[in-house]
Amino acid sequence: FVAGMTNADVEIFEKLRYLPSLPVHRIFEIGNAFGYSTTILAKLWPTAVLDVIDAEVEGNCPRVGSTLSRKILQKIQANVNLHIGFSPQDVPAAMR
Repeated sequence: FVAGMTNADVEIFEKLRYLPSLPVHRIFEIGNAFGYSTTILAKLWPTAVLDVIDAEVEGNCPRVGSTLSRKILQKIQANVNLHIGFSPQDVPAAMR
């Protein structure tokens, strides 16, 4: 089992963003890793509020990924909040 966003997922989201019947104002994502999917979603829906929760428990890599994500997302001025916590108990704190 491999989690994460694939190129096929990106293509689907690109098509969904043009559906007038599907306005996107808020996005909640569980898991950030190194931030690929978070960055894609932020770029596709730049006016949406994007909240992400990640437990950062898989060694040092998730922390490095969160740091990298924050730098990239700040550079592109994305409206993203990356919260460190566990789902489901920390979801309310992770959402704005």
